[in-house]
Amino acid sequence: MMRHDHRGSSIDSIDCVLPWVRRFRSLLVALFLCRGLLVLCVLPPFEGWDEYQHVAYVDHMARVHTTPDPRSTRVSQEFLSVLPAFPQSARAVEQLGQFGVRTYQQWWATRDVGHDRLDAGPIILYEAQHGPLYYRLAAPIYSAFGGVRDLRRSVGMLRLLNLILATVALWVVLRVLERLCKDPVHAAMMGTVLALHPMFLLVATRVANDALAVLFATIVVAMILCPNDRRLVVNSGLVGIVAGLAVAAKAVNLALLPFAVVCTILPAIHRRIGVTRAVLSASLLIGGALMVASVPLVGDVSRSALAPPVVEGLMNRDAGRGADALVSAGIRMDWIYLLRRLWLHDSLWVGGWSYLRPSDVVRRIYEATMVLGIMGFGVSWVVRRLVGGSASRGWFGVSWVVRRLVGGSASGPNFS
Repeated sequence: MMRHDHRGSSIDSIDCVLPWVRRFRSLLVALFLCRGLLVLCVLPPFEGWDEYQHVAYVDHMARVHTTPDPRSTRVSQEFLSVLPAFPQSARAVEQLGQFGVRTYQQWWATRDVGHDRLDAGPIILYEAQHGPLYYRLAAPIYSAFGGVRDLRRSVGMLRLLNLILATVALWVVLRVLERLCKDPVHAAMMGTVLALHPMFLLVATRVANDALAVLFATIVVAMILCPNDRRLVVNSGLVGIVAGLAVAAKAVNLALLPFAVVCTILPAIHRRIGVTRAVLSASLLIGGALMVASVPLVGDVSRSALAPPVVEGLMNRDAGRGADALVSAGIRMDWIYLLRRLWLHDSLWVGGWSYLRPSDVVRRIYEATMVLGIMGFGVSWVVRRLVGGSASRGWFGVSWVVRRLVGGSASGPNFS
C-alpha cells in the first residue's frame, strides 16, 4: 500500500527521490566551489568593488587592533606604498592614482612599477563604516599569510575564506529548499540558478564582509522558515543571537529583525501556539539580537553619533541635510529606471570594479525571462484562486517552471 503524508504526497516516492536530491545538492555545492576557485585564479587583486579598502580595513585591524573611524582613520602608508605593483580599475585609480597606481591598460603598456608622489594626500578608510566583526576574524589569516609583505597570497587566502563561507551558505539554502518545496524538482531548479548565478559568486568571493553577513543571514532565515515548534522559545533565542551576529557582520541585516519578529508572532495569530508563548519567543529573539548587535552599534554611536556610520549619512549630516532632503531626493529619482537596472537589466553579471558586463542582447534576454516569470507567477496565482489548483495545473504547468527558474534567478541578486 502506498503511504501518504498530511500534504497528500507519496512518502515512498519521496524516499526514492531523496538519494538523487542529496547527490544533486552535493553536485551544486561542488560546482559552486570549483567556479569560485576559478574566480580566485582569474580575478586580479583589488578588482572587487572597493576591495582595496576592505583589505586595508583588515590590515588596520592586524596592525592596530582597534575599531577605525570612517571619518578620520587613514589607510596606512605602508599599505598604499605596495599598491602600485597591482594594476587596477579606473575607479580605483581615481582614488589611488596619486600613489602611482595605474589602470590595466597603462600597466601593461609599460610594465614598470609606478611610484607615489611626495605630495600625495591621505586616503580615508571609508569602509570603516562597516562593523569590525569580519575584519577582526580575517586579520589573523591576513597576517599569517604575509599581510602587506605578500598581498597576493594574503588577499588570495581571504578570498578563499569568503568562498568557503559562501559555500556553507549555499548548502544551507539548498537544504531549506528541499524542506520547503513539495516537489524536489522545484527545489533543484531554484538551487541550480542560485548556485550558478554569476553575481552571487562575484560578490561573495571578493575581500569584504559580505560572505560572513550572507552566511549569518541565511542561517537566520533557515531557522525561521524551518522552526522546531517543540523548542520554539529556545529556537527564538538562538535566532536572535545569530541575527545579532548578522547585524554585527553587516548593518544592512537590521532588516532581518522585524521579519524575524513577525514570523515568530504569526503562529499565534493563526492559533497554532499560545499568545504568551509567542510574546516570550519574540522577546527572547529581540533580546538576543540586541545583546550581540548592541556592542558594535553603541561603539558606532560613541565614535560618530550615528549607527551605523554610513559614509553618505555622515556626509548628509555634516552638510545639514535632513529627512526633508531625503524625501525630496526620493521624489526626483527615476524609480522605474533604477528598479529595472538593479533588478532586471544589470542584475545578471557585473564583473568587478571595472564594471564589465555581458552583451546587451544577453541582458535583454535575461530581463525578458524575468518579466515572463513574474507574469506567469501572477497569472498562475489568480487562476488558482478563481478556478482551483487542479484546474490550473494543466494550463499553467509551464508557468510553474518559468517562475521557479526566475525565482531562483532573483534569489541570486537578492542574496547578494
